[in-house]
Amino acid sequence: MLPLEEEEIEEIVNQLRSIGLNTYEATAYLNLALHEPLPATKLADYSNIPRSKIYETLNSLEARGLVIKKMGRPKIYTALPPTQAYQHMVETTLKQLERVKPIFQALERKYDKQKMGEEVAWVLEGPDKIKQTLEIFLQNTQKEILGICNPEHLPISNTPQLEKTLTKLYEKNVKIRIGTNITPENLLATIEAKKKFGPVKTRFYHTEMGAHIAHLVSDAREALILSRTRGNRLTYDIGVWIKSEGMSREYHRWITSNLDKSITLEERQAQMKIGKEFDEIRWGSSTI
Repeated sequence: MLPLEEEEIEEIVNQLRSIGLNTYEATAYLNLALHEPLPATKLADYSNIPRSKIYETLNSLEARGLVIKKMGRPKIYTALPPTQAYQHMVETTLKQLERVKPIFQALERKYDKQKMGEEVAWVLEGPDKIKQTLEIFLQNTQKEILGICNPEHLPISNTPQLEKTLTKLYEKNVKIRIGTNITPENLLATIEAKKKFGPVKTRFYHTEMGAHIAHLVSDAREALILSRTRGNRLTYDIGVWIKSEGMSREYHRWITSNLDKSITLEERQAQMKIGKEFDEIRWGSSTI
């Protein structure tokens, strides 16, 4: 019997399966790692692997470099120590990826040629898909991002991957301008939203436009329109990714026009401090 709880065994086997081993291979390696060297028949008994499958399983593990066979009668099998096994799998995977790298590079060239001039609009469903697309959207940006959205629902969250993306935007000197309806109730949320962009040059503008829908444009080449379904007040969970320069340019003009007529976050903050209202600020006068 293994010196582990049943739940622990199941978790380890599932993790080993997630990196490419089948159930028999994962179970056999686990048993060998936790027992002294064993002949195939005893290993089959310990791990409940059919004897008709045990040699095929061990041969596969040996080919992967995870099991060592000691010659004799009977042959004895032992597991490569877990730390060495992990390092061996890392090195093997890296070598495999390096071998196929030229294939993907060749495909990328064909992909670029095929996509040049293509104009499409992709429907996005679910917060995870929107988050993934937003990362690509930001990474593709070379000069400028324009947007209009509520600060409480800014479609951006602090993650290690996002920090790397924002660092790249900073290195490319990308500028970000976002318009939002800044009120006393959401002023702090707006200030916090701006902080999320770190060192990237970011300006927020006040607009009276209702922004339950987020509008984002990258370099006047791509646009994202994000919304929330009925009853969902926390995250954007449906959207459209527009990869059309013609439509994106129109969005760019519309947002730019609104932002250019807006006052900045700092100006809006000063106005609220002295208790002034701004009836003269028209619908759409906001910027990032």
